[in-house]
Amino acid sequence: MPAFNTPQATLLIVDDERATRDGLRSALEEEFDVYTASGNAEALAILKSEPIDLLLTDLRMGGDSGMDLLEASLGVAHPPVAIMMTAYGSVDTAVEAMRRGAWHFVTKPLNLDEVEMLLKRALKSRRLETENRELKQQTTERHKLDKLIGKSPVMNHVFDLIQQVSPTRATVLIEGESGTGKEVVAHAIH
Repeated sequence: MPAFNTPQATLLIVDDERATRDGLRSALEEEFDVYTASGNAEALAILKSEPIDLLLTDLRMGGDSGMDLLEASLGVAHPPVAIMMTAYGSVDTAVEAMRRGAWHFVTKPLNLDEVEMLLKRALKSRRLETENRELKQQTTERHKLDKLIGKSPVMNHVFDLIQQVSPTRATVLIEGESGTGKEVVAHAIH
């Protein structure tokens, strides 16, 4: 059961077999906010309109390819963690799926407990990656200006200039008297 006031993670299940989609939805809807699609076009429409956290897609769906969907999903604004499933599994296919960006690969017939565990692990991995990235960014921003002190309008202007220049690749000339903090400013920029 999800924690109180914690939104459920979103899961998109893509399979051309209605029974598989419905069975997975039924088994997983207590843990996830589940969307389903029968093919790539429908799945891409959902991926572009909803922030999907997890993608569970079949490898072969009539004329559609789960590999194509996997690659397309990586280009949306909020790329999901993808798990591929297939009845035609081989080591080569699994390696190719992972190379193209899949987080995991499972073979049919599916073990629902295994699928649920994989989805939870994938979600945990995604959340840890996101948290790590955010903490690194906060740490970088916090420590950039730690060694610079001052609250005067001139120092505030220096802080603003550092923040404008630091994300760019521009060459910067720092001038000033000896002991005024030119080296500290240079470190803050880089």
